[in-house]
Amino acid sequence: MCVCPKGRASYSWNVTANSLGVISFNVTAQTTFIGATCGGPPNTTQPPRSDTVIKTVIVEAEGIEKEVTYSNLVCVEGNNAQIPFSITPPANMVKGSAKASVTVIGDPLGHAVNNPDSLIQMPTGCGEQNLVKLLPIPAVLAYLNCSGQLTKEIQDKAVQYMATGYVRQLGFKRYDGTFSAFGQRDPEGSSWLTALSLYTFQKIKQYTLVDPTVINQGLVALEKSQDLQSGCFKVSGTLFNSELKGGAENEISFTAYVVAILMETNYPGAQTLLRNGLGCLDAASRREQTLYNLALLFYAFSLSGNEERRNATLAKLKKLAIHENGGIHWEQTDKPIAEKYPFFYAPPPSADIEITGYVLLGFTKGPAPSQEEKSYMTQIAVWLVRQQNSQGGFRSTADTVVALQALAEYSCLVYKKGATNRVTVSLARQVIATFNVQPSNRLLVQRRMLPSQQGNYSFGVSGNGCCLIQSTVKYNVPVVRKNSTFSLSVNTSSGSCINGAAFIIPINLTLSYNGRKNQSNMAVVDMKLLSGYSVQYQSLLQLRQQVPKVEQINNHLIIYLSSVQREPISLPVSLEMGNRVQNFQPQSIYVYDYYDQDENAVVEVRHPCSH
Repeated sequence: MCVCPKGRASYSWNVTANSLGVISFNVTAQTTFIGATCGGPPNTTQPPRSDTVIKTVIVEAEGIEKEVTYSNLVCVEGNNAQIPFSITPPANMVKGSAKASVTVIGDPLGHAVNNPDSLIQMPTGCGEQNLVKLLPIPAVLAYLNCSGQLTKEIQDKAVQYMATGYVRQLGFKRYDGTFSAFGQRDPEGSSWLTALSLYTFQKIKQYTLVDPTVINQGLVALEKSQDLQSGCFKVSGTLFNSELKGGAENEISFTAYVVAILMETNYPGAQTLLRNGLGCLDAASRREQTLYNLALLFYAFSLSGNEERRNATLAKLKKLAIHENGGIHWEQTDKPIAEKYPFFYAPPPSADIEITGYVLLGFTKGPAPSQEEKSYMTQIAVWLVRQQNSQGGFRSTADTVVALQALAEYSCLVYKKGATNRVTVSLARQVIATFNVQPSNRLLVQRRMLPSQQGNYSFGVSGNGCCLIQSTVKYNVPVVRKNSTFSLSVNTSSGSCINGAAFIIPINLTLSYNGRKNQSNMAVVDMKLLSGYSVQYQSLLQLRQQVPKVEQINNHLIIYLSSVQREPISLPVSLEMGNRVQNFQPQSIYVYDYYDQDENAVVEVRHPCSH
């Protein structure tokens, strides 16, 4: 093409991707002729010129991405262990979207050491969720120190991370000294989040600067909530997880948590508050309690050294324990029977993981365990490790915080120096991968992609010591046009399509809750944006006035809702075109209860020009 001086020209062509992944486009413009006019003689004094632009395009499969991870803690003493695992993606899987991998780590806490920012596979934009990145770190550092694995590099990185997390958490502090999920945007502070924040600050203050005034202000707020007669601490503010901490009995679990904080503080009135709080727990332990309360009572009595009440509570817990496949755990008896979908893998509820974590934590805080108790603790740890996701976290925030603390304390008790393992991965009796775990690489995350996304595999573990093995499958499934616990609908105006293009696409989401409770816990709307589009800036500002928090993560719009009621709400979002794209594929909008992901709904949004 020829471009006249001060002129411009364009050339376009269509590109169709034939595989998933990242595609690089190298576009080069090079002169073949330079002159005053297109038809005139060339200017021989001008050297040839060229310029290159490199752009990348991410080609993704349609539908919703799902991940299934099976984890196992394998311990051997000179013998060989064979652990078979089968990979069978669902029949409705999007063709070509499956990816399978295996991971081997010499330590169940290896993920938390290497990547504390990605422990859970969910958005973490509110006050409680920020703590999931922060609270496990001091527990992991304490474990690495007691096991002799702590290096200056790891500690320096962790200290910087804790300092950043502390400053971020102060953004959720309110003027009265309390904390809440969205800070001053909430009508009042949350007792639970205030207690959790103070507990976190107590743990990190030995590593990074924490203003003692912040802790004391929070304790003053908690002091005002103590009932002078019973000694129990009353709960106020939003309880985002109504399954776990709702109802009349939440004062007991909350008091147990506050007692744990008071045992580690220099607050002037701590001893009086602590004495009265322990009196509340002592009286509560002699009455019928929920399973969650029993676990927290066991933890509190272990901390306080009240062996008589500790043993009585433990006896009740042991009667309720579930022994299964070499593991021990606890389950809530009144948990809901959620509707199951072929594309949602349903691990245990977050509450069951948290309860089991508190029991293990209680064992670590009590008297030195006997060999029999260590065996019991190991079975609890085995079950917890089996629930870990591919990043080392668990289902939600609270369970990840508690379970990682418990595993760190337990690992410190049973750490074996000099452990070595050899791990093989076989397909059809043919070894396809080998991993060596030694003291020098114990914390290294070793991962290998599998050659086939379907088949019967097996791990072989030999040597002396324990290691974590994981198999992970990621795949996409089509959106099933069916609402469940939430009612979710989407509307796009076909009038926005003009001459085959839509520069602005107004989208209206209508959302309501129709589950078994009066309202949902905190809910998240995850909207995957149409290819070539971004959220219009003015629309984003308006949305932020309507909801507690909005985030843009890659090509996803994340909307946080304190809860969803039975009365429908409308969420308007406008998208604006960036790059021209043809052959638009529908994208998904997914809403789910943050603490109970079995409560969800999903719909498709289609480009108005593709109707």
